[in-house]
Amino acid sequence: MDLWRGYGYYPPSLAAASSAGSLPPPPPSTAHFAPTFVTSTPFGSPLTCSAFPIDNGHTGVNQLGGVFVNGRPLPDHIRGRIVEMAHQGVRPCDISRQLRVSHGCVSKILGRFYETGSVKPGVIGGSKPKVATPRVVGCIAAYKRANPTMFAWEIREKLLQVE
Repeated sequence: MDLWRGYGYYPPSLAAASSAGSLPPPPPSTAHFAPTFVTSTPFGSPLTCSAFPIDNGHTGVNQLGGVFVNGRPLPDHIRGRIVEMAHQGVRPCDISRQLRVSHGCVSKILGRFYETGSVKPGVIGGSKPKVATPRVVGCIAAYKRANPTMFAWEIREKLLQVE
């Protein structure tokens, strides 16, 4: 019987007992109470960081307790700290734990630094560089002059045959 009490619904067999007063009323709804949010970890450090504006649609907390914004790069000061700690001989797994950043993120940033010498993130979005050389553009123009109703896929096939 107690199973149904918390839901505010009684099956027909219990409805009669409820109306007779032999069952206690269901608990009051808590929908009017404002939700509370945890703003710190058990270790006393806040979950928020001034580098990440709070946006409930995209902000999250990773398994290490670090705050991240989905789809956005890690701030430059944290990227710099990762490289700095690596230069001091700290292992990537320890860097990951101390800075509360995933091991994959640490590895990716260090790999990019060793490859390019930069800690800056890559470009998000944007268009791809054009690959049409002046010679290819000239061929396309010639094909269109010769046959204005030619489809793009036909031009592509002709270009691939020539090269």
